[in-house]
Amino acid sequence: MRTGLKLFGILAMAACAGLAGPVFANCQSPDPTYPVSQCGGPGYFAPAPPGSGTVMAAWWQLGFGNATRSQTTSTVPANGVAKDGRGFVSGGVCTAGLCSAGLIGAPCTVVANCNGFIGNDNGNRSLDPNVALSGMQFGATTGVAGMPATALCFDGANTWNATGIDGCADNNRTGTATGEVKCDSSGTGASCGTGPPYYETACNGAKDDNRLNRYYGPCNGQGFFTLEYQLDAPMGALLKESSGKSFALAFFANTSRGGDANDPGGGSFRMDSLGSGATNKGDANPLVPGRFDIIPWQSIPNPVVTAALSDPNDPHSTRVVGMAWPAVRIVDDGSSRPSTDGTLGTGRTGVGARNQGPLVRHVAERSPLTFPGGGVCSGGVCTAGGASQLGQPCSSNDYCGVNCGTFLAMAGGETTGTSLSSLSVVEDSCLRLRTLFGVKPALTVQSLANAQVGNNGDIGYEVLSKITVLGGNLVSERATLNVAAKNKNAVLFEFASTSELNVTGFEIVGRDANGKDNVIGKVNCKECNSGRGASYSVVLPNADVKGAKSAYVRTQPSGEVSNTLEIK
Repeated sequence: MRTGLKLFGILAMAACAGLAGPVFANCQSPDPTYPVSQCGGPGYFAPAPPGSGTVMAAWWQLGFGNATRSQTTSTVPANGVAKDGRGFVSGGVCTAGLCSAGLIGAPCTVVANCNGFIGNDNGNRSLDPNVALSGMQFGATTGVAGMPATALCFDGANTWNATGIDGCADNNRTGTATGEVKCDSSGTGASCGTGPPYYETACNGAKDDNRLNRYYGPCNGQGFFTLEYQLDAPMGALLKESSGKSFALAFFANTSRGGDANDPGGGSFRMDSLGSGATNKGDANPLVPGRFDIIPWQSIPNPVVTAALSDPNDPHSTRVVGMAWPAVRIVDDGSSRPSTDGTLGTGRTGVGARNQGPLVRHVAERSPLTFPGGGVCSGGVCTAGGASQLGQPCSSNDYCGVNCGTFLAMAGGETTGTSLSSLSVVEDSCLRLRTLFGVKPALTVQSLANAQVGNNGDIGYEVLSKITVLGGNLVSERATLNVAAKNKNAVLFEFASTSELNVTGFEIVGRDANGKDNVIGKVNCKECNSGRGASYSVVLPNADVKGAKSAYVRTQPSGEVSNTLEIK
């Protein structure tokens, strides 16, 4: 894994130029390659929404993905690592700051840096100078008539045996240190040949058999139906874009063999059947009427946050917080494929996309809030202020002038649903929602034994919501008055709210020459309970201003008041 990120290839192929020679895949023989195809269907991921940033792509095998660690960024021996489809590297040696065994070439200080769970996924696919975006292709280069130019699709040249891939889709459920032994089709375990086809040496041996989910085994051979070899996990694919607003997501199993116990093919992942189920359909395919396999982009879940004081008489008491957000739209192939293999991992009943248990979950996170100041909100984005706020959408300098510390999961703050309630949050906190995709790790310790059955789960495939700031009297629900200017027969007032969680509206309060305050205008809230701030512009006739010399804004129902400006 390159420092910080492994999962995403970049669009600019030039950024990959000059890297050392090819990284070899970890499947154990040159054939089959297990291609992943979509373009020729034809199907595709829809173009990213207008205003999106750079598109980034990741794909992985469910229960076996690790977006936080990979092979080295330079060369790996021709025989690769994690050869048996468990996505785990062992036998590492750290020599003079570099791994001389295991993840060869990776920087290290201890042996553990050279070992561990790297996953079955796109790995360093983007390191191939001939490949962009982790092996996906833009519609403009596919030659498919009618495909949008900026759509993306798997082109079939993207295979599990391609340059830079971590692990292999041919899962080893019971295997050995060296993986599969190549034997002739008799499956007797005595007469190993050069093949193909390749089979295991024993009925109970390693199950990385160079076949994706075949319906027969080596004991009785072709024609003798069994579900024992339904053991290779389905895939997930995730596209994100750098503005942090949108993503696209799909889950799919290997190409169906239709229960054919005479099918000896290696297998592949074709995405033609996406959206073929009664539910979880994609968008309608304009190129193939009746199909719903266009994978849409959708907004990252941003929670509506509500908060109340646990003790209404104590403004510093713990906040009781609720969150609610839109459901993630899942597109899958409707696959449900039972298995009699006993090593599928916790909570899984087969090898279809719908046999993996929940594949989307949400975690509420909190960090402490400090007030360093110096915030600048320019063009609706924080351009100066707290490090956590830079680049965040904003409506006031105050919002940008805070800083959020390290985010940690909150007690009781995880769900597969679309809301959380009764979360206890101390004052001066930052909140956000982390949405995670794939199989939840069944155990906290990453190990070879856990990797073999997919219990290490999927790590690092996620999106983050915008940050909600809870501070001040209740939730930083106050306004900043920026303009109070006379304009012929009217007065222009411009103000912005820092955060709206329990806001019903605002009152513009004028103060006359005698110091008497009068409500001269009322304004409905825009965000109200979203947790986000908003900007307001109000023009009041002189008659309504009632001779006021200065003004301020009062937030309702909290009564928090803004700064005061002279009307001039």
